[in-house]
Amino acid sequence: MNEIIISWQEKDLTKTKTIRELQPSKNPGTVRLGREPSNCDIIFDDPSISRVHVEIFYNNQYDKFYLRNLKSNNPPIVDNELVVKPAEVVLNNNSVICLGQTKIKVIYNTNNILTAPTILQPTNSDNGTVLSPPDTSQLQGSITQPRISMVGANYLVCPNPNCRKLVSIERLNIGCSWCGTSLADAGSIILPYNN
Repeated sequence: MNEIIISWQEKDLTKTKTIRELQPSKNPGTVRLGREPSNCDIIFDDPSISRVHVEIFYNNQYDKFYLRNLKSNNPPIVDNELVVKPAEVVLNNNSVICLGQTKIKVIYNTNNILTAPTILQPTNSDNGTVLSPPDTSQLQGSITQPRISMVGANYLVCPNPNCRKLVSIERLNIGCSWCGTSLADAGSIILPYNN
């Protein structure tokens, strides 16, 4: 299944969301982004973003994700190009979307392949602080991860065997953003930066 991961900064936190080609949403076939929780699937806290700003959808014919502008008086910018309503624009790997004051990075994850990142999990030791890499062969195909990420992007792997998704390290004390599981037993993953 094809998917993209979008990443942005909000109140000094890096937030990420995955958008899949067959994503369940409030508007079937698209994922809407904006400030209004009742109409949008991905909610932003930036007042410069419209209540219902844009939608992202997967185009099977072109095997790409597209962005559609929904706001004529507050158009988004994709890869330095203004997207005037009702235009649609392709989202490429490493595309940058500007909604109001928020910059969103797009990362394609079309193959869902684990690409041998450094994964650290706690081990039993005298002081409990030693970290060592686990056998990654057990993880092949069990977690979804982007092929690229931003510098210093540290994530946690949800310990729930039915989830195993990547979660922002800022959610350590909150829980998995996908299933709500406590992240106290989560392994950490450091994604390398690739241009």
